[in-house]
Amino acid sequence: MGDVPPIELLNKVRPVALAAIKQGSATHSQHARDLKSLMSSAQSKADDWFAPVQCSYPGCSKNSIKNSHSIQAAALRKSLGNQLYSPIWSRGEYALNVGLISAKNASLFPGYCVTHEDAFEFENAILLSTPRDDALQIMRVLHREAWLVESRRVIADLVCTLIHKIFSLSTELNFLTQEQGKDLRAVLDACEAYVRLQERMQIRLMPTLRRVEAFVLSKSEVSPDWLFVKDLDDQGFSFISTITLETKLAPLISITLLPNDGNSRVIATIEVDFDGFLPSYVSQYLSRETIASTLRKFLEDGTLDWYASECWWDSLAPQERARIESSL
Repeated sequence: MGDVPPIELLNKVRPVALAAIKQGSATHSQHARDLKSLMSSAQSKADDWFAPVQCSYPGCSKNSIKNSHSIQAAALRKSLGNQLYSPIWSRGEYALNVGLISAKNASLFPGYCVTHEDAFEFENAILLSTPRDDALQIMRVLHREAWLVESRRVIADLVCTLIHKIFSLSTELNFLTQEQGKDLRAVLDACEAYVRLQERMQIRLMPTLRRVEAFVLSKSEVSPDWLFVKDLDDQGFSFISTITLETKLAPLISITLLPNDGNSRVIATIEVDFDGFLPSYVSQYLSRETIASTLRKFLEDGTLDWYASECWWDSLAPQERARIESSL
């Protein structure tokens, strides 16, 4: 699973925040009381990252369970084994490294209520066989991404508010050194930039997600133009849930690559205004129809959400592993 960047940013702020609370409590400062409350809220969110939320299935208001998957654990185990290589956040280093994760803990999110956990009919056969199956699969990839975006935004926004409160308390009590103030300002700048990024992601993600949800609810079995599906005859890893926010006029695209009935299936969808562009856009990343070449291309572009078999990772030369890790 691994932590996400805002939790690491919270870790950077925590020692200063706790010291500020201690300083302010002695003077019964309102800023200190506010800071203590904010610190408690941020810590609660960080400690229970997978706390249940409202079920993501369209139209449902029940509480989710904690351990939904955007790709089923059975498919990962069947194709890749029980232990998978994936980018993982290293605590205390504020860095990504490739490490082992169990199939059970891969692609987790608090997604669906008990009832809608059973809405993905293809799971029993571990087979995507209809356009609706493909749409259901990419819907849960998008639901996980929407949850990640909002959770990251909430944590980062809390850290921003924490830092502002620390500055306010220091103005009152004058306890921050010049160097501490400079370091906090750098963390604040990073947090504010991260909040803006997540807000842009939400704006661009929602129309795509709502369109997929509407298709799922329609129960149509006619493949829509905006859903691109291609089967590849090579395996070796599963690549899921990449949402690319690109500059200028390039579209937001979601691409899922996962094992399917002895092959690997690519499912992609794209922003509303770029339907005709989708096949050629995806084909850029599939210059050779092999999973290995596709993985390398995505990794070069800085994608973080992928799972690879131990066999595949161990087959790489040390310099190739180093190159992949340096691109994270």
